[in-house]
Formats: sequence, C-alpha cells, structure tokens
Amino acid sequence: MPNRLMRVAVVGAFLLVAAGIAFLAFTWDLLGPLGQISVLLALGAGCLAATARLAARLRGTATALGVVGALLVLIAAVGTRTLGPELIGETPSMLLATTIAAGLCAAAVWIRPRAAGVGELAGIVGAVVVVTMLATAPADDALPLSEPWS
Repeated sequence: MPNRLMRVAVVGAFLLVAAGIAFLAFTWDLLGPLGQISVLLALGAGCLAATARLAARLRGTATALGVVGALLVLIAAVGTRTLGPELIGETPSMLLATTIAAGLCAAAVWIRPRAAGVGELAGIVGAVVVVTMLATAPADDALPLSEPWS
C-alpha cells in the first residue's frame, strides 16, 4: 500500500511540474521583461537552494541543479542589465544586475562547503560578470564619468 501511494504522489508531482512549465510557456510573453527576469531568478535561486540540501545524498543531482541554478541567475543578471535601461534606466539596471551577480557570489560561499564544484563555478561566474558590468558601465552611461562617486 505505501508503494502505491508513493507512485501516485510521484505522478502527481510530475504532472504538477508539467502544468507549471506549460503555464510558463503559454504566458511567457505576457509576463514582460521584468516578469521573465523574476521567474528566471526565482527558478535559479530554487535550484541553488536545492543544491545545498541534496549535496549530501544525491551528489550528481545536486551538481546538475547547481549548475542550472547558477546559469539561470546569471541569465537573470545579464537580462536585467540589457533589458533594464529601457524600463528603469541605465544606472538602476546596472546596480540591480550587479546586486544579482553579487548575490550569486554570496550563494557560492554558502554552497561551497556542501558542493565545492558548484560553489566555485557560481563564485567565479558571478565575479566575472560583476567586474565586466562595472567595467563596461561608463561606455553606455550607466555610470557617468562626470559624477564624483564614479
């Protein structure tokens, strides 16, 4: 009897995930750029949180989820930087994208004791993106050079 209930629960969870993916696929354009970035950021953060929890029991699954999570957060940061100037302005989009990438670096420090490879990947990628965004910011007026704080 418990095996049958377990199978029903697994099938139900699979169908729920499939319905969620279908819902996102059909409403993706309606979400707009900020909604899409928010969904990517939430999914990435969820994958990174699952990595920390699964690392002790399912190492391979945790690593795969961690890599996907790091890349989703990275895509959200780059998307905020590229789509943000039209919606919220150059400087706020740069600051928000840098904050997201710095958050990825902070998550790397938290994940690294549990899953070293994922932590190192997230930290390196997040740091490279932060440095790249800050280095290219004056070129597109995200950080004007005439300002004293820049």
